[in-house]
Amino acid sequence: FCVFCVGSTVSSLGIRVPALPVSADGGAPPQPRQIPGAVAAALQVVLTLAFAVFLVLGLTCPSMDLHLDMDLLYKVKPELLPLKDIIDAMDLPALLHLDVGVWECIVQLCRWAGEGELNSFIALVLYSVFAVCLPVVDVALLFVATVLNGLGGPLSARSRQMLAASRVVRKMAMLDVSVMGCFVVTMSLASLRVKGVIVKMCVGVLYLLCAEICHYLAVFVASRAHQRDVDAARAVCPKQAATNGDMDAAEKEAPGGDAAGESNVISVQV
Repeated sequence: FCVFCVGSTVSSLGIRVPALPVSADGGAPPQPRQIPGAVAAALQVVLTLAFAVFLVLGLTCPSMDLHLDMDLLYKVKPELLPLKDIIDAMDLPALLHLDVGVWECIVQLCRWAGEGELNSFIALVLYSVFAVCLPVVDVALLFVATVLNGLGGPLSARSRQMLAASRVVRKMAMLDVSVMGCFVVTMSLASLRVKGVIVKMCVGVLYLLCAEICHYLAVFVASRAHQRDVDAARAVCPKQAATNGDMDAAEKEAPGGDAAGESNVISVQV
């Protein structure tokens, strides 16, 4: 399943968004308004700092909690009441209580992978690389691309390269998938409540969700800061269409009949 997840994510990199259609009057459809370079750079600084703070809190704070509710257990299992004194003496809630955080999980996976656990090694790569490192790399690329675009000049070309690299890295980042996984696991284990076992989400998931929201906003700011380049690239399409239309008209009026026109069409296509 892990190979399927990674393979499907990598294969989706080959999908390209089609170009916007040309309107009836030959002009391009209206584009979103561009964010000025200085404003985009300031917003990117705030979003990058907020992302870093939320990510550190999300990694260090517990994300999921597992504990045993003895009162609920006795309620759903009344046959255990005669053994209540013996069970309470075993202190089962202390034995079955566990708070799990992302950083603690990564450290434990490193230990198990070092002991030869292949599944733990795969989980370590997915969590530490795809869920943690790649979002950090993407936010860094977005920040640098926005700053370079604001400086203008020759650095604008380098900013477009970084923005293109960011699209690839962002497709591979899985922090949002990790957050959704916590929701799914918590909901799927809700059936254990009838046995007195409680699994719930903690504040760490909320911090990771806020970090991913900052990530999405950083993508929005960087895209709008580069909107001028997108408009310029798309503006070429209507001009080329108009030029091709003028050439077709000239070919029809040119002497020499269909043979000359066909020759001209071949030349234009080449």
